[in-house]
Amino acid sequence: MISTAPVSSAARCSLRRGGRTLLPASVTALALALAPELRALEPRSLTEPEVLREPADVTSVVDAWDEDGSLDLHFTLGYRHSWKRAAILRETQDPLLSPAGGIARVAVADFAESTSRLNVRADLGLYKDLGLIVRVPVVLSSSATLQARDAPLSALEGAPGEPLFSLPFGSPNRSGVEYLGIGVDWGILNQWRDAAQPSLLVGAEVRLSVSEPMHACGPTPGGAGGEPGARRCAYPSDIDRDGQSGEFPVELGSGRIEPLEGDFPAAGRRAGVSRGTTALELHSLMSRRLEHLEPYMGFSVLFEFANQDSDFAADRPWNEGPPTRAAFSLGTEILPWEVVERFQRFSIDVRATGSYRSAGQDYSELFDALGSSGASSYRRPNFSAYMANPDAATSGLAPSVVDPSSTRVFPIGITEVEAHGAYALRVAARWQAGQYVHFDLGGAVALTQRHLITIGQPCDGTAPSAATAGPCAVGGSEAPGSAGLPDPSFRPETDQPGRRFIVDTARTIDAWVGATVMF
Repeated sequence: MISTAPVSSAARCSLRRGGRTLLPASVTALALALAPELRALEPRSLTEPEVLREPADVTSVVDAWDEDGSLDLHFTLGYRHSWKRAAILRETQDPLLSPAGGIARVAVADFAESTSRLNVRADLGLYKDLGLIVRVPVVLSSSATLQARDAPLSALEGAPGEPLFSLPFGSPNRSGVEYLGIGVDWGILNQWRDAAQPSLLVGAEVRLSVSEPMHACGPTPGGAGGEPGARRCAYPSDIDRDGQSGEFPVELGSGRIEPLEGDFPAAGRRAGVSRGTTALELHSLMSRRLEHLEPYMGFSVLFEFANQDSDFAADRPWNEGPPTRAAFSLGTEILPWEVVERFQRFSIDVRATGSYRSAGQDYSELFDALGSSGASSYRRPNFSAYMANPDAATSGLAPSVVDPSSTRVFPIGITEVEAHGAYALRVAARWQAGQYVHFDLGGAVALTQRHLITIGQPCDGTAPSAATAGPCAVGGSEAPGSAGLPDPSFRPETDQPGRRFIVDTARTIDAWVGATVMF
């Protein structure tokens, strides 16, 4: 361990056995000066600083009721900015683009997103190596754009001649509290309490959405009374996005005429910033100090559960929930310089991370564009249930028909996203200026692999009776069966093979700075 500190009293009294000095004090001091790595392992007096006995940042836990009986409180304030870029592709069976008659992929847009966050964190020691953590990420600004690529107009069509959205497209600028995180970290093992053990940390965090969930927003359609360039966060049931409810009357039964739109407030919704979920994150990290290096590895998993007031629409049992995320990290903290008596340290943290995101309903790069689509064919609702056709036996018609009293399901922008992985490399530096403060600076580069972002399935794979299977009925009248219950969130305009959207390899760059005050 490289140090500019003078030889401590504990060092001068070392190298004794059974009360007999093995080497003179001057020789001992010279030996320690030539072999500085021994200082990290030498016995320490009660008055000597403890900075060298702190584990790597990833496995460090605030203390309470330790040797001096005090409580530790750390307060961190940081700023982080993220830039994300990706190409949006779409499958097409246009004979001009796919001469062989198969499915071609055409680049339709360039996606760009910029997000700045203020990260507020407080760590409070509860007991020895047990800390309470409260985190509040505040989104200062988050916006995204879609720029047109050199693709034919048909590449964006839902129905013939009706584009799903127009380009260029800009999302609203979102801001607010992303979530409130409350968790605990427990240092089960600590190398500096027991040199035979590594440092092992386990922890859990609950993330609560405390602000408005995200809602899809897009340019105000022509004739809706909005100013040029204005954006409207329309209710999903507002088919023509004009803010007026009770339109599009249809006959739902004998003499029963009702508007497809139903009733909703005239005022539009706010864009929102939170995911509208309650999440549970579990993590574990282990490190081991080896002279100037402290290698570590960690694993984390995040489970999300949709809130009733979000556009994940938790009241729709046919929808899959939000995806589950898991990550594995491998890295090392490099400590090239320390001054023990001044509580000063400089460290460099290098980390590689691989993560996996399961399939599920999620906010994609086209969340705002599809959720605010002005295409009437795409925005018309699907009914959520079918019932037995009373005329099927005599007329030879389908065994089931739409149940007009069932829930009407409108597109909301949240789509079924394919499972995919991501890989990131992170480098961060920490300067501990003294006993009560340290500063952080870092950056990361991540690649997210290509994946489909509209992969809804028309049937859910269960086995109901043919009388309630609707378009999922198979086998005909002689051997009726079904391929499952119809999924009313399935949209053939975007989910059917040959019409699906894909995000090509996405690139994300993060940069951050921060400061921590330690009491």
